Amino acid sequence: MKQVILAIAALMLVACAANGGLGNAQKLFNKGDYQSAILKIDRILDKYEYPEETKAQIYLMKAQSYEKLGQMENARSVYRYIEQNFKSSSAYTAAIEKLM
Repeated sequence: MKQVILAIAALMLVACAANGGLGNAQKLFNKGDYQSAILKIDRILDKYEYPEETKAQIYLMKAQSYEKLGQMENARSVYRYIEQNFKSSSAYTAAIEKLM
């Protein structure tokens, strides 16, 4: 029983850390610090697992950050990644519109 409780506590800590990282990336994006948002997004995508819809939205924020920085080729590359990998997500439609 003690092992089960410890395992649940460890999972909760990982989930909180993952959500905190995502929240920080969103705050950076909202402040207009797009370069820092991209760096944070890359770190959290490397470090944590997210549900597919959440992951698609994270990539969409990354593409939008590149777009805000005027780095259109990088933005298009991320939009294409969304198009190819997240067809059932709400981010897919946004990516397709940007690629037209």
